[in-house]
Amino acid sequence: MELNDRCADSKICFMHIYKDHRETFRMSNKKFRRGDKWTFIIIPILLTISLFILVKVPNSNIIDFITVSISIFVGLFLNLLVLLLTTIKASENISDVKGRKELISQTFKNVSFAILIGVFALIMVFLFNMSPFPDTLILPCCCLNANYLFKWIISFFIYLLTIEIFIHLLMILKRIYSLYDVDIKTS
Repeated sequence: MELNDRCADSKICFMHIYKDHRETFRMSNKKFRRGDKWTFIIIPILLTISLFILVKVPNSNIIDFITVSISIFVGLFLNLLVLLLTTIKASENISDVKGRKELISQTFKNVSFAILIGVFALIMVFLFNMSPFPDTLILPCCCLNANYLFKWIISFFIYLLTIEIFIHLLMILKRIYSLYDVDIKTS
């Protein structure tokens, strides 16, 4: 069953956003650049592990900062989507229309994915503030309180998703700069 077939009946299927986002990283030979693998996979995981070792489970100030930052960035990304859609019409006057539309399309897919990461990060923050297990539940395998272990696991994903948002923000900034740099030079 094709991905589009599985998502055809669903109003909230986001797998196509992920798939389209991944396609923006492929070179003409359909392979991924090694540098992109480092930038978007390995470095965020290493930074997350470092934060996890140094900070451990974030305190309420860190959680508040992350929540506010992600909320602002999600709003910014939504506005950027609207800006990109209005840019498509303006790009008709540019000499390299095909290349520009491709860059706009890729940036649109990257911004959509960044919004998706932001939503997942906010869900993780929400889960972090929950205590789904009784406080007296101690896991025999590791002698840890179940809620504490739950917060550790969720913390890892909060750090990872937050780092991913900032890395994607830098990529999107570069693409937006490239788009409007051409406009400025040709006007």
